[in-house]
Parts: sequence; C-alpha cells; structure tokens
Amino acid sequence: MLREFAPSARLAPWVEVFWTRDAFTSDAAVTQRVLPDGCADIVFADAAAVAVGTMTSPLVLTETRAPALLGVRFRPGRAPLGVPLAEITDARVPLGDLWHGDSLGERVAEASTTARQIEIVENALLIRAGETIDKQIDYAVDCPSPAARASNRSRASSASRGSTSAAASWSASASARRPSRAWHASGASSTRRGASAVRSGPASPPTSATPTSRTSSPSSANSPAAPRFHFSYRRERGAPILGA
Repeated sequence: MLREFAPSARLAPWVEVFWTRDAFTSDAAVTQRVLPDGCADIVFADAAAVAVGTMTSPLVLTETRAPALLGVRFRPGRAPLGVPLAEITDARVPLGDLWHGDSLGERVAEASTTARQIEIVENALLIRAGETIDKQIDYAVDCPSPAARASNRSRASSASRGSTSAAASWSASASARRPSRAWHASGASSTRRGASAVRSGPASPPTSATPTSRTSSPSSANSPAAPRFHFSYRRERGAPILGA
C-alpha cells in the first residue's frame, strides 16, 4: 500500500511529499508502472539510499517480492542532490556518491517508526536546502497553460465589458433624472443673444410674431418717418416675443 506524508513547513519549498510502500511477497508477479512526473526522488530500502533522476519514459517494475520503501519526491527543479539534475536524468545513483559517502540510508534503516525516519531525512535535507533555487524552473512549473491563459483573458474581457455596460446604463439613468446642463447653457446663450436692439426703418415687423405698436402723436403725423428702435426679448421653449 502506498501512503503519502506532507513535509514540514520549513522543507515544503523543496519537498512535494514523503511516501512509503509496504513490503510484499506474491506468488504471481506484480507489475507496476511508474509514470514520469518531472520530479526527482530519493528512495530508501534495505539500508540503502538511491537518487532517482527525472524520467523521460515510464518505468515498468515486475516483482514477486519487494522490500518496504521510503521515498522523498522533490518539487520540479528543487532536489538538493549536489549535482545538476540534467546529469542524472533517467538514472539511479547511490546517494553516497552524490553526498560524498553520507550514510543517510543506514540511519534511516535504524529508525523504528516512519515518523522518525522522515524526521531524520528532513534534518539531512535542511542542511542542503540552502542551494540556489532556479526561478525560471519555478515559473515554467507554476505558470498556467496557453489554454488557461486564454480563458483568463476571456473572463477578464467579459468582466470589463460588463462594467462598461453597467456604467453606461447608470449614466443614462442619471441623465434622465436631472435637467440637461447643455439645455440650460444653450438657453442662457439664446436669451442673451435674443435681447438685442435693432435700428430699423419702416420695415415690416418680424414674421415670427406681430409686435404691438404705439400710436404716433398728431404733431408728428406729417413729419418724416422717425427712426424706430425695435426691442425683442426672446426666450426658449416657445415663449412669446415682446416688442416695443
């Protein structure tokens, strides 16, 4: 049976999970397929520790008997094995060769519980976990796929269009509730332009309205037509025109 255990918070940036597999013996051969996952592992079995590099093809295991296993699965690009991971791709290397004769496998085998074994491994990894982290690998692992990025852009665009439509609806509603500033401005301008004095002779009055005329006095009846001033005060919205 395969079990998984979360790493401590201090080791979580490097370790994805600890895992164990029980020992088994079977009369018939048991076939297991291990698929590539982009991760490197350290596997402990029978007092030995082996570094397993990232795989580029599935690994098929056919066994009738297998020992108990303890494994450490590292996050992509985060295995502090002391060598570039490209050098051990598709390879299995004794951990002592990478860590200069370290006896971590023997110390793990001496522990009586899984919790104690994981504690020993964590302490050893924390000593080496200060190695430089490759930010480019982190970005490649964490960034969304092209399809996910396209979906995110589509949702953002839809949200933006919805906000613009809501703002336009609110603006139209607000405009309907209050008088138009443009109307007031044009009305005031028209009123100022309408209040004008126009010097004219005996010309006919404006066609838009018939102004009232004052009766001329007898003394000026036979005199030449005197100049007259016509004053009109024009208002908006169909108000009458007053003349004098």
